[in-house]
Amino acid sequence: MFLKHDDAPEYADLSSDVRDTTDWKIGVLREFEFPQDISSVAIDPLLGLLAIGGTTGGIIYIHGGPSVESKLQLPENDHVRFLQFASSTEKLVCLDGCNFMHVWDLSPLGNPKRLATVRWDPVTCDRLFVYYTELNHELLRFMILSPSHDHIFLAMGNGDLRTYDVACMRKSPYTIHNKWRLYEEQRLQTGLSPVPFDNPRSQVVEILPHPRDLAFLFIAYEAGVVLLDLKERNSVHTYELIYPPGAPGGAGYLSQDILTARRPSITSIAIHPAGHFFVTGHVDGAFAFWAVENADQPILVRTLEDLDVNLVDTGMLDTRLSDAKPPGHGSNRREPIYKITWSGFSNSKDSRGGETALTILGGFSQGNEPGLTTLWFPAFNPNDPPSDSTSSTTQSQLHPFMVDAIRQSLIEKHSYVYSTETPVQDFYLVPRNSPHFNYSYDAHTILMLVETVNDERALISREFPPPVFFIQGQQLMQAKEAQTDKSDLDDLDNVLQSLIVDSPQSAGLPYGLCGSGFAADTYQMHVLPKEFYPIYVKDNHTSIKKPRIGLSGGIAQMEPFSEAKRKYQPYRIAIFATRELTVHFYNFSDQLLQEAEGASLEHDFPEALDELEIDLRPVLSLIDSEQYPHEGHRQVKAITATQLAVGSMECAIVLSTGELFVYRSKSSQAARGTSGFQDNELKSLTHISVEPWKSFVPYFALIAPERGAIETVAISEIGFVAASFSGGSLLIVDMRGPGVLYRSTKSGKGSRRSSRLSFSHIPEINTMTSGVASLTWVISRTDKDPKACIRLLALQLSGDMDVYTVSHSRAGFAVEDPITVNKLIAEPLRGGIFVVNSKSGSICKADKGRFADIIHFSGGESEPVVLITAGVKSVRSFSNITGERVGKADWHSKHGKVIGVQIVERLGSIAFVAYTDKSALHIYSLPRLEHILTISALPTPLRSISIDENGDFISLKSDPSSGSVRSAIYGTLFNFRRIDELPLLDLVTTKNPVPTQPQPVPMGPSSYLSWFNSKQSMSGLQVDELLGGPDRPQPVKRTRDIVPKKEETASEPSSIISTATATQSTIYNRLTSALEERGQMLGELEENFRSLEQSSKDMVAHAKMLAAKNTAKSWFKF
Repeated sequence: MFLKHDDAPEYADLSSDVRDTTDWKIGVLREFEFPQDISSVAIDPLLGLLAIGGTTGGIIYIHGGPSVESKLQLPENDHVRFLQFASSTEKLVCLDGCNFMHVWDLSPLGNPKRLATVRWDPVTCDRLFVYYTELNHELLRFMILSPSHDHIFLAMGNGDLRTYDVACMRKSPYTIHNKWRLYEEQRLQTGLSPVPFDNPRSQVVEILPHPRDLAFLFIAYEAGVVLLDLKERNSVHTYELIYPPGAPGGAGYLSQDILTARRPSITSIAIHPAGHFFVTGHVDGAFAFWAVENADQPILVRTLEDLDVNLVDTGMLDTRLSDAKPPGHGSNRREPIYKITWSGFSNSKDSRGGETALTILGGFSQGNEPGLTTLWFPAFNPNDPPSDSTSSTTQSQLHPFMVDAIRQSLIEKHSYVYSTETPVQDFYLVPRNSPHFNYSYDAHTILMLVETVNDERALISREFPPPVFFIQGQQLMQAKEAQTDKSDLDDLDNVLQSLIVDSPQSAGLPYGLCGSGFAADTYQMHVLPKEFYPIYVKDNHTSIKKPRIGLSGGIAQMEPFSEAKRKYQPYRIAIFATRELTVHFYNFSDQLLQEAEGASLEHDFPEALDELEIDLRPVLSLIDSEQYPHEGHRQVKAITATQLAVGSMECAIVLSTGELFVYRSKSSQAARGTSGFQDNELKSLTHISVEPWKSFVPYFALIAPERGAIETVAISEIGFVAASFSGGSLLIVDMRGPGVLYRSTKSGKGSRRSSRLSFSHIPEINTMTSGVASLTWVISRTDKDPKACIRLLALQLSGDMDVYTVSHSRAGFAVEDPITVNKLIAEPLRGGIFVVNSKSGSICKADKGRFADIIHFSGGESEPVVLITAGVKSVRSFSNITGERVGKADWHSKHGKVIGVQIVERLGSIAFVAYTDKSALHIYSLPRLEHILTISALPTPLRSISIDENGDFISLKSDPSSGSVRSAIYGTLFNFRRIDELPLLDLVTTKNPVPTQPQPVPMGPSSYLSWFNSKQSMSGLQVDELLGGPDRPQPVKRTRDIVPKKEETASEPSSIISTATATQSTIYNRLTSALEERGQMLGELEENFRSLEQSSKDMVAHAKMLAAKNTAKSWFKF
């Protein structure tokens, strides 16, 4: 410890109110988990909820409206294979990896209640080896539930169909045996099958109810599709795709089995919203369109590029046969069609619907970039067949006129590929308000499950359908011509603007689904002054805002707070950089959880500040196209640092490849405008447009590859930014121009300039040949210069520090020769430099208030300051930056290596905090650096941490091998009267009623009827009666509807009834009642603690008084 000498100057104790160990109380306010291994997703537009399941841990996450989040745990931590909401019964159904089906009731207040776990086979399976074992034939293959009835259809491993009644919570007796196996056995007996096979491929791939007639069920087996009549339990039609010899199929004419008949396995199925035709995806990358009435031949078989691949082109076949290449050589290997959905939209007044979108996962040729394809089809609204038609048709066949009309509606008007950096594993559509049509009707967002590192999976979101589909053909052609013909900056801006308009924007996801993509070491927690809060957190009730996935289900309500917890807490925001080169801002203010008593929360916690989002990818696309014309030469980039100047709303972002980008507020850019850039290192970005809802816009880029990568950066609120490079040089930029004020080189030569004058070369400028550990802007005095000035402090890795002073005159700003202070600290930390006022303890930042003072009141002596510099092993403080040492402290390595430092403030006192890689905290007083306490370990091990000026912190925990962030902790060093309770949830009170089941529609305007229109459709209730059987019991009551029985007396029946009615009057009354009861108990507990605390203080005061009396007696020898 540093010993104070008698002749040392006196300094006020800046840590008087934080010296006791009782002044510090570490607390975790909120914990967040970020799923890495997503395997299943369920979305329900009626409940407004999203459920996520993974491959490990057996955890299901539920997300809903503001602050509505819940977590469910499977009994045996199994893999979640399928998830689906049962809207009508307010339940969630999960199928795990070992044939167990779990059902949760979502209606209870608080967390959902698991009602049942159902096993579907008697075989004991090893939960560690769930996939493709000898028990694979017994595993359930698929599960689906229609929103119009209460029965789940389950496909068994042997091809049979079983049913489960989620309303009555029992297995139903209705069973359908393998229809495809029966069909193939009949074909074998009659010898009609043209394709020989040894092992019938009769496993179920997918099940879909007919979108407009619940009496029919499409069962897609690997070998073909069966249309099942539920009531009659027979196959109405069977659809089987067989390529004749010579047909290319999905593999093309170079396929080695081109001369044989083939039957490609089915992988997926989707039905047109009108219900008259459907599509099947196949393992060879082709997809076939079938009319329901025509089972003999498909209407069209195609790939993403070619049509009619089921027909033989004799010219192409002759060319193939005459080629000397061996069979299969150079064949067009194509991905299987993994999944297909067919989406309708509310874009037509015609009952048959309007334009549709077919979304296809897979089907790309070898070498294509990963992604997802969407085809935009014209509306299927044909006229009636001509009355004089002589075409012969049977009752079960479709009129040729209608066949041609269907084919015409299958030629896409537009196509779009959702490009992704990694392969897409699955996708899910988010409908606006209807669960019908297999949850694909009127979808507004698409969720894509993409691969990440180490076989992990994460969700990304985009607008759906792509906006380009709504641009007229002529406008689209003009946009494409503009992209190819125009080359200057203004025209390039128009091209970029058209890309912004045409390209699907990312849709906002809940915080718990975004965290896995955060960069593990590039995040910051900031205290936001009250006057700046309305600037950063704008009113979200505007028409121009970022699209979000639109979760609105459930309500969350906090318990009534005591007045102590309602005391003022500063506003806070956190900044997270992502691996996708975006920067996200989140509101972590306690005020988000302080709604009026009895009201539900209206904000998420944390709440995404979408308008502040920064996306570097459009800017980088422009810069890379200029620097690296060939895509193969482009470097992999990552964000290594972000800095926010809160007062000026400017953000500096550093990339691993050495570039620095500065963004500023849109209003500031419009007000200041831009002038020509005179410096080669600076590149203007003001011509690049961003989405209209964004507040930050690109300003300029600092690109100096010859200097190396940027190691440190410092941005001030008064218009200056400084950057140091790995090559040992430093640049100081005045952002008003912008222009370079100062540049130094490793060779010892440097140059500087005034912001309004031309360059002048100055020899022997002091440079940092060892690199810079930390940069910071201050407005303060030094020991030799008592006047407050703008200063840049550059702490070198060698421990020396250079002090640059920016002077101001009528000619503008200029940088003076630096002053070097030798050997301040050994092994300095990055970010380990602070300057505080030695009287008030305030941090001496370069903010607008201090800047105005030095501009208008330049004379006079400034108040003294103290410089604090921190290293890996110690910390030092110095008088007036360049003066004598005031204090020092060294810390022991047994608590780990110090990786970061911060100065925190509480109750007007400040203290120095150092945190280690073993989650320990060293706390010291200021300015003398006297040890207060060491907290040996925080509640949860932390890899990295960001602490704000008031002691709140955020910490991300990442996987060491993949770098993916797995969890986050939001906590505080002063957990006194803070909000650390979770809200009480009601997941179903906002549920919308199930819309009416869509009814069959004719093919023609009114007169032409397909065979479906001549049959009687079934309602959901009729389906439940059919599947449940004659002995179907009454539905099980919801948990929240079960009222505990009370003993009634003959004298008070009406009183009991009225009491029960009042208790169950509304959802909000019950919720408020539960919260108030819990709040009252906590309030009484708080009062007891407060009384105990006061008694302790009285006892301590009494003890001190007795000790003082005894000391006085001993002094005077009484």
